[in-house]
Amino acid sequence: MSDKKEEEKDFEKDSIVAKRYKIVRKIGSGSFAKVYLVIDLNDKNEYAAKILLKNKQSTVEFNSYLNEIKILKKLTEAQKDKKYVVEYHDSGVGDVEKNQDMNSKNRQYLVTSYQSKGNLYVYLSKTQIGYKEKYAKIIFSKILEDIQFMHNLGICHLDIKPDNILLDSDFNPIITDFGLSCIMTKKSDDEYEDIKDNIMRGSHPFICPEMNLYFDYNGIQADIFSLGVVLLYLISNQSGFLIANRIDPQYKLIAYNKEKAFEEFWKNFTNGKPHLLNISQKCKDLLFKLLAYKQINRLKNIKEIFNEPWMKDMENYKEDDYKEYEKVMKTLEKEVSQDNETLENNPGKDNMTEEGGHNTKSSLDDNKTIYFDKNTKKNYLYKTGLNAMNYIKIKGKLNQEDFMNNLADKLIRIYQCKIIPHPEKLKFEVIFKNEKNEEIMEYREEEGEEEEEEENIEQFKYEDCGIKIKLFELIDGGYEIHFNRSQGSFMDYYKNFQNIKIIIKKILN
Repeated sequence: MSDKKEEEKDFEKDSIVAKRYKIVRKIGSGSFAKVYLVIDLNDKNEYAAKILLKNKQSTVEFNSYLNEIKILKKLTEAQKDKKYVVEYHDSGVGDVEKNQDMNSKNRQYLVTSYQSKGNLYVYLSKTQIGYKEKYAKIIFSKILEDIQFMHNLGICHLDIKPDNILLDSDFNPIITDFGLSCIMTKKSDDEYEDIKDNIMRGSHPFICPEMNLYFDYNGIQADIFSLGVVLLYLISNQSGFLIANRIDPQYKLIAYNKEKAFEEFWKNFTNGKPHLLNISQKCKDLLFKLLAYKQINRLKNIKEIFNEPWMKDMENYKEDDYKEYEKVMKTLEKEVSQDNETLENNPGKDNMTEEGGHNTKSSLDDNKTIYFDKNTKKNYLYKTGLNAMNYIKIKGKLNQEDFMNNLADKLIRIYQCKIIPHPEKLKFEVIFKNEKNEEIMEYREEEGEEEEEEENIEQFKYEDCGIKIKLFELIDGGYEIHFNRSQGSFMDYYKNFQNIKIIIKKILN
């Protein structure tokens, strides 16, 4: 963490991108780009603008950005309803006005359509246990249509996962994030050459076994495996395994047991999950064909998936079934909207006092863990917030330094995480250790692995989750806490963000 590049400030609200797009707020952040919700000053519609950070991207990251543009342009040319249309791309002559210190003629911009409902993973997390089969099938069928459209154009996505699936205004899934996608080379009329770049694409556990081992792989088969994990998520809100490899104690049941592979896996997977006991055999049969260890045993293309009995059952769906699905999604949308909520601070509560009478500030000062200088308070008067992936508004008076120190202390005590302070600011970064690495290592030590897999799988590791937390005092009263992902997967970020919210509520109440 000590080798981090200098952080670049966020663009201000109402800044103008390329003399056309007005920034509303930040909606995403990565290692080399930030994504903002913008309004086109010409047509007044909302779009998503990905702005590359100045001098932040490596050659690999920049090539990923250029690759995404190439893929999106190819999709746009073929897609009549313009789901993927690139509204604007600037190769380096544009600027962001208003925030003068951030102007740069070297900036790159990518402006695409904006899906206001958010991503599928957030909705899935609100279900707690996944969707009913009927609703999962509706979502999955629409995802399949998008992927089939790409495959027909010779494009494999290679990073299919719930947080890369956005929802439009009618809750239709829209595939996004094509930085890792590939345009495949044709082998024959209906076949493509294997991909041999030895690049780890995608996110665990959605990566197919052959890619985990850095073997050559078929792009369509890689996507089909990822679709299997997505379907598992849809019906259970879980992946079922950490990595699709024989070192994983759950996935090894699929990899080794040829005759009763999925039965054994499903038995272990459903243990303690009574809601999954009624999943149809047709659904389980499809999952087995999607999650097969060897790509030759998987379904060959999206058309074959649509021809599976579980998918064919959709022919009997009525209009009421789709209305029920929409009603379920609207209910979940209300819960999603509460992620960014307003809390009331209890003015009679000393938010510095830990349960049992422990004084947090003293402990933190003594251990030199974190400290916020009260003299910097005036520098944090802020007109409006929303410049974050997520935020919480706080009403009432708040001792800002005490609050942030208390929050940091509770995070350390409860999660044994690492806090990286910014002494001159009301801000810190919290690093949640990814315990999945320990789970995998413990299993490897007990079981060992096959010789052919030993060397390649050594490179496997989950990234720790990093979240930046920043407190603002608003000019018109109250406060805002902003949350942004600094490293790790979106899924880990979202889970830990929810945990931080619980701690904040306890401090305030």
